[in-house]
Amino acid sequence: SLGSGLLHVEGDAAVQTQTLELLRRLNQFTQVTVVHADRGVRARADLWGLPPDRQRLLDAIKLALDPERILNAGRGPL
Repeated sequence: SLGSGLLHVEGDAAVQTQTLELLRRLNQFTQVTVVHADRGVRARADLWGLPPDRQRLLDAIKLALDPERILNAGRGPL
């Protein structure tokens, strides 16, 4: 399923950064982005995080729409 939410983390910059890193390591979350943080957190943490792997999704869409794989054969990212 897809969803989104907001989480407010109390604590100093070290605690907030550790919480952010922990959330990113959990398998339940594919993307964790910082919306608002003080300078201490911004200096310590990657605010955007790595984008989730989308290649499997793109491959599934390509297969569903072009099962013979004849459209755009050999060209483009798919």
